[in-house]
Amino acid sequence: MTKFVFYQLADNDKVPTLRSIVGKSRERGWRVAIRCSTESEAKAIDDALWRAPDDGFLPHARSGSGFDADQPILIVTDNGADNRPDALVMLGALELGIGELSKLQRVCVLFNGENTEELASAQLLSKTFRNSGTPVECWVNEHGRWRNRQDF
Repeated sequence: MTKFVFYQLADNDKVPTLRSIVGKSRERGWRVAIRCSTESEAKAIDDALWRAPDDGFLPHARSGSGFDADQPILIVTDNGADNRPDALVMLGALELGIGELSKLQRVCVLFNGENTEELASAQLLSKTFRNSGTPVECWVNEHGRWRNRQDF
């Protein structure tokens, strides 16, 4: 069964949290898709991952590279990920196709808690899956420390 983990960011700096989640997913041997809301966000995430320190490099590519199926980490802007991911990291509370769930071990949603639209979407998504009996965790960044909460 897919597990949902929501991360409410204190600010809009997603990269450190994203790097941590993706790194831990890769340590488990999982393939990862990072779903962005726009092409410009996908490019920014791609650039940030390339600028990682040598000991923290995460091999990745953007969708459309020609070798999508071979990528351990694939950055996408739509509901498809040709790398057969075990984990999906959504930047913002984006839409999720119900058919995607059967193939995923984990879905992580990173959202800006100060953005009312992202917060409302994350709350609705969390409630929907919680009501269906799907395991949901909510983490809130409070003053640089992550706290597990029942809800956000």
